[in-house]
Amino acid sequence: MVAKKFKSLAVTIRPRDGVADDLLKEFQTWFNKQEYIYAVTEKEGSARHIHFQTWGEEKYISDMKKQMKRICERKITDWDKAQEKYTVFVKAAYNDWYEDYLEDNPDKPEEVNELINKIPDSTLSYYPDEEEDERMKAASNAVDKHYHELTEELDSYVLQHDIVDITKMTVAKFLHQKQHVDKTMKVIREQKIARALVTTLYTHYTKEFDSSWYLPDVENTNKQVLKTIAQLAPPEVQDLT
Repeated sequence: MVAKKFKSLAVTIRPRDGVADDLLKEFQTWFNKQEYIYAVTEKEGSARHIHFQTWGEEKYISDMKKQMKRICERKITDWDKAQEKYTVFVKAAYNDWYEDYLEDNPDKPEEVNELINKIPDSTLSYYPDEEEDERMKAASNAVDKHYHELTEELDSYVLQHDIVDITKMTVAKFLHQKQHVDKTMKVIREQKIARALVTTLYTHYTKEFDSSWYLPDVENTNKQVLKTIAQLAPPEVQDLT
């Protein structure tokens, strides 16, 4: 799936033994360098953790994760693979998460400790519009994200070329464009796999039911049954034509 950038990200830092003072100081230094950010800590001791939301230029979620992990790695003495996997959580922000989750959340009985408060005068422009919001949520919730993305791109291809009747040829030309012209898709080297992808994507896009994909060919099956009967029958009754 093609990675997407976001103008606002929501981040949680939750080390195994809590956010120690020296780690907190390191993060505070990073917070002070950001143009727009709201950050707090929750709880104390081994349960202390950080939440923050940023607003600014578009950024990949993966890039933010790497940056946060580098800070943690410098200051957490027992940093290991388990902490690398679970300490940093980053997600796209679609609204004022800091307000709904941190400030006005009735499920949080304890008050948060505000670290920095540099919120834009208007945060709305940093969030996807309603249509984009729904599209990204659909992509995030899709069980098969690869086919979801291919379907979205095929839909754009169909609109771009003013195609009314979608056929398997349409799908084949679309996949050819991606692999060999735009070069935005890894080339499929096996013809059998390529043909299967055309059929599967066509079915996924049009939702048409094709019994041959799930069931054996009835005509060929009947021929095989007759052949088997002929082989088992006595010589005098083998002529089934």
